[in-house]
Amino acid sequence: MQRYKIQPNDNLLSIAERSGITLSQLLEVNEQISNPDMIYVGEKIDIPEYQYIVLPGDNLYKIAQLFGIPIELLIAANPQISNPYSLTVGQEIIIPKMQMPMTAPRQLDTLESNLEDIIDDINNNDWQKATIKMNEIYNNFYVLKPMLQAHMISKDIITNMENEIIKLQSAVESKNAYQTKVHANLITGYIPDILDFYKVEIPTDVPRLEYLGRAIILDIENNDWDSANANFQKANKIWDVLQTKLNNTYIDLINYGNQIISILKQSIISKDAKKTTSILIDLLNKIDALKAKINVQMNN
Repeated sequence: MQRYKIQPNDNLLSIAERSGITLSQLLEVNEQISNPDMIYVGEKIDIPEYQYIVLPGDNLYKIAQLFGIPIELLIAANPQISNPYSLTVGQEIIIPKMQMPMTAPRQLDTLESNLEDIIDDINNNDWQKATIKMNEIYNNFYVLKPMLQAHMISKDIITNMENEIIKLQSAVESKNAYQTKVHANLITGYIPDILDFYKVEIPTDVPRLEYLGRAIILDIENNDWDSANANFQKANKIWDVLQTKLNNTYIDLINYGNQIISILKQSIISKDAKKTTSILIDLLNKIDALKAKINVQMNN
């Protein structure tokens, strides 16, 4: 099974046809899709192992990104291709099956926790604690990096995360509160993309919602309501898909999410900073409490 990220102008029938499978087969492995005509750009779906049919503008690097697999694996699986940038439309490309590691490195949880803590430290104007957390984030990442490379996590994800950590370090050193929070949150946005490569108990769209919730709070702090609305639309689309995948463990979160989504939308439209921020902080606290509960259950 491979994961595929929906692209502009994609539809399930065209994806199935160029995958050499039927629409029914595609829907069979994507039970979360209730309406085949309603998919969104960036959504990830499962596709049975197959041969991909090259489209105009494709190259191996682009195809590797679409399926979230290392370019090295894709090149190794297609030795007939001498130039990864030169493909023929209609050409068949073998998409190799990638074995997912059982569990993510524990350092990834530590990294995420420290990033959330540093945002809280800045909100409390505690630069001493923020500096300590920054050092922990820096050291933790460079312990984690070779593990991610060994598990063949996308080079782009690792590089982008590393660049954001360097920017975060600079923001902390210059005591730039807003930029510190922005870069810390941007780093948390890469963590779900890494978790997609592992088997996880908590769906990776849950931390994506957390990232977008914090992003909206930062947009409001910067008085950028256009960006806040755009991030809300992304979160809303993720929520529409996510709630169909969640089991009874998440029933309180499902009920709460469905209750506040229209209220949150209206508060953003009316540019009510206090109300929007309050709703999002409450949501983030509920998600943190649920994650902690699940982690306790896993460790018992």
